[in-house]
Amino acid sequence: DEVFLTGRNHDQNRFAESYSGCKVLPSDVANIESVRDAFAEAKPSVVIHAAASKYVDTAESNPMECVDVN
Repeated sequence: DEVFLTGRNHDQNRFAESYSGCKVLPSDVANIESVRDAFAEAKPSVVIHAAASKYVDTAESNPMECVDVN
């Protein structure tokens, strides 16, 4: 099976792809259409969700952003 990485930060996606050798698909876990597009392309048999907001200041000023991602 092929491993795909997804994320909404394009700079991090490029880094992850070059570092890991895995194919990267743009995706935003807070946007269902974005997730559907990634699933339609990858057709995964296993999904590991590891998305998380790591910015404390964003969490404090926009808590719903963190709820959507986490």
